[in-house]
Amino acid sequence: MLNKVLESQVVDEGRKSRLSKKTILEIVHSVERGASRREIFNRYGIPKTTLSGWMREYGSPSYHASLKPLSLNILITQSLEKLMGKGSALGKTMRWDG
Repeated sequence: MLNKVLESQVVDEGRKSRLSKKTILEIVHSVERGASRREIFNRYGIPKTTLSGWMREYGSPSYHASLKPLSLNILITQSLEKLMGKGSALGKTMRWDG
């Protein structure tokens, strides 16, 4: 009985997980195969941040390559919006007419 309890806890930098590493890897692979994240949240009772961390840490290279990066236009727009919103010198001299 004690062995089962110990097997179900993964120790990672002082943190314990109630799921075994094998189960975590199965969850990650099921997401990579297209399982709904909502289904995973409900089935295993884990928060979004936990699953995101597992995907970052244990996701396959092909999974990471398939993630769509933000386009340069989106990044530039977000940067300009931050500058304009903070009332910087650039924001005070530039006007958006569109």
